[in-house]
Amino acid sequence: MLLVLLGCGALATPDGEERVRGGLWLEGAFANSPGTVVALVANSPVPCEPAVVDDDPRTKADEAASAEAWWEAELGAALNREGAALLLLVLSGAGETEDFEVGGPLSLNGSVGTGSAVAIRVVEAAVEESTEALHAWVPTEVEVDDRLHGEAHVRPDAGVVGLTLDLGEWGATTELERCDNVDLVPRAVAGVEAAGAGALPE
Repeated sequence: MLLVLLGCGALATPDGEERVRGGLWLEGAFANSPGTVVALVANSPVPCEPAVVDDDPRTKADEAASAEAWWEAELGAALNREGAALLLLVLSGAGETEDFEVGGPLSLNGSVGTGSAVAIRVVEAAVEESTEALHAWVPTEVEVDDRLHGEAHVRPDAGVVGLTLDLGEWGATTELERCDNVDLVPRAVAGVEAAGAGALPE
């Protein structure tokens, strides 16, 4: 059901509207910034964690390792494949308000009701290698906008969080999956930094 909800979302980019195929709402990732939330919206699948698969000793393949590799590949594609579009949003005081003023470079030091965002578009990419159905993408032309300004509104629910985001040429209206895999945050931030958006302050 969640995938159906996410599939109904829209991601606005400078090139037009894209279908949202992945969206996560990550809480509790920053011990020094309680109440700070990271939201990811992408036109690629962004799974919260690998599928739970037990290794079958009767087979030569390691099913658990394969599930982990597939998850890693999906995360890599969300940031690196040609045509990828992704918004990373940091919101402060998400437990105290549902409305946020978004502006400036990514920061963990905002006051309640403020946020920051960065947008990434991969214009061109090459395939570095292929292993079975998995591809390693290498971006060759990337556009980054880390000076986004606008407004965000969230609608918390049990398993999802509704998000309406207006940042000019960028924006989104979708449902985000609540995700408690805090290891995803440094992965996402590292990918954003690699794209050229600069480091997220501690």
